[in-house]
Amino acid sequence: MNYARPNVAFSTGIQHYQSVDKYYSENKALMPYDVLPRVNLNLNHDFANLPINVAMDNQFSYFYHEYSALAGGSKPNAQRFSVAPSISMPLESTAGFFNPKITGHYTQYELSNQSQTTPSSINRMLPIFSVDTGTAFEKQINFGDSPYTHAIEPRMYYLYIPRKDQNNIPLFDSSILDTNFCSLFRENRFSGIDRVQDANQLTLAGTSRFIDNKTGLEPLKVSLGQILYFQDRTVNLPGIVDQKSSTSNFIGEVSGQVTKNLSYMTGAQWDPEANSFARGQAVLKFRNQSSELFDIGYRFRRKDNLMVNGISQTDVSFRWPLFNEWYGLGRWQYSLNFDRTTESFIGLEKENCCWRFRVIARRYINGYQSQNLAGVNIADANLKPETAFFFQLELKGLTSFGDSVDNFLQTNLNGYRKASYYE
Repeated sequence: MNYARPNVAFSTGIQHYQSVDKYYSENKALMPYDVLPRVNLNLNHDFANLPINVAMDNQFSYFYHEYSALAGGSKPNAQRFSVAPSISMPLESTAGFFNPKITGHYTQYELSNQSQTTPSSINRMLPIFSVDTGTAFEKQINFGDSPYTHAIEPRMYYLYIPRKDQNNIPLFDSSILDTNFCSLFRENRFSGIDRVQDANQLTLAGTSRFIDNKTGLEPLKVSLGQILYFQDRTVNLPGIVDQKSSTSNFIGEVSGQVTKNLSYMTGAQWDPEANSFARGQAVLKFRNQSSELFDIGYRFRRKDNLMVNGISQTDVSFRWPLFNEWYGLGRWQYSLNFDRTTESFIGLEKENCCWRFRVIARRYINGYQSQNLAGVNIADANLKPETAFFFQLELKGLTSFGDSVDNFLQTNLNGYRKASYYE
């Protein structure tokens, strides 16, 4: 349930998990925690005559796990309350921005069913200080007879969070977030609240873009950035060693719009310590409203201490009109590491004023062999693929029969929307 109005956002909900994965059926202690419930209340306020913003993010979560048999200890349940008031001074103009911010992040845990070495009550208080600043330079140029605006936007982001040992806090919903250009400006490299990183770092980044003044399209955008670390990072998940590198990966992204319907995006991360590429991807997208979709892409991720196998994967997906309001749709993901298809589906869809019909056949690999110390799933190359079928017939204004496949398609077919949104 969600409620929002200016300066107030409230949400609450429960999460319960069941597993269709044989590995988790045999190792139920590794299932995620149920959240019964989670309540969020976020407040913020701007002052009319002052460049000051005050905010407060509040969250309460109750974590429950049915199983207590974990190697090396018990599986605790917890009530977690977090409050994070902040004050910032956003100074903005057409030439740039300067935004210092101070946050006080307080978290309280009340545990039950915990091990003898874990206290029943844990609290953590951390101040967070950041400064985000950038500017923009624009110049009018011509390529042939076409006028363009060329913008250069340098940006710096400084973050300081004092080091605090958090190993006594069990993990309920935290993991390491993925890295990309936007992650250079995050306050925390962990999801959830159970871990707040220690930081003394400076991000140096910049974006250069070309805008076609006639069409408004952006045929080229280049973004580059890197974090400079002034101390080791010792706050980690269990099994992860301290991070001692002085810089992050050097991240670059290139994207643009070739036409109104055709766009591209590429990105790569260079690891200066290993002197090699850590990640890379390239995607070509075609969009004609939401009725005609076509994507083709490639993704690479080098093997590291979190993964037994790296990722080298192609991905093709589409939704395309066939005849008389019939559409074909599908996706094919192929792993070059395992030399096999990891996910594929093909289907037909038809909709008119009175009814909607869809049928989909899916072939996929589901399951994991084990987990490493960081809790990251390790894919088993010998797993056999499984088959599933989706069927749906909906009589508009009455009811529907069969599987609801909207969520499946919106998750697995990039750009897909229900046909009612096409008009």
